[in-house]
Amino acid sequence: MRVLEFQTQIRSDGTLKLPPDIASQIPDDDRVRVLLVIGDSCEDEEWKQLTADRFLAGYSPSDGLYDAL
Repeated sequence: MRVLEFQTQIRSDGTLKLPPDIASQIPDDDRVRVLLVIGDSCEDEEWKQLTADRFLAGYSPSDGLYDAL
């Protein structure tokens, strides 16, 4: 199984347009499973920032010694 990620919009007729570089990776008549993630991209960026902040909060300067290994 492969996962291809891209952004698109749902057309007024209910169809999705695949970007050409994605479409070229899918063999004709191949079955695919579609997962739609709907959300505000601003909210996504806030989650990414919160995750990074929480991760880095656990990092201390003494951990820098591992960077040299």
